[in-house]
Amino acid sequence: MNAALRELGKYIAIQLHLQVEFRLDQAAPLFQALKYDSAIYFKKQTLAFLLKTLPLKIETKYFKNSQKSKTKQSQEVKIGFIHDTIKNSYLLEAIQDELRKTDGNSKILENKSIVADVE
Repeated sequence: MNAALRELGKYIAIQLHLQVEFRLDQAAPLFQALKYDSAIYFKKQTLAFLLKTLPLKIETKYFKNSQKSKTKQSQEVKIGFIHDTIKNSYLLEAIQDELRKTDGNSKILENKSIVADVE
């Protein structure tokens, strides 16, 4: 897999981990950074083709508004990994990269532990 796509997978895994979510929606900064356009049918955007190369579940919902209201069709897009194990694999790789770069300090783990500590 292309290094840039691996980095994208790691970024998505980190965001899901830090936000304690299973899916990111179109309001996430990732979508704006990758030029998501809510006025264009998602499956025809370059972003959709890019995300399809990763092991992600992509959920799309389209809503047609009535003809009386002169607003355009709206859509809802959510992405997440097809399995939590795959997300954790990307997350672990991201943490390892961060530990190498920062001489053992991890901001990812500093913000939220992978497993909840119970006493």
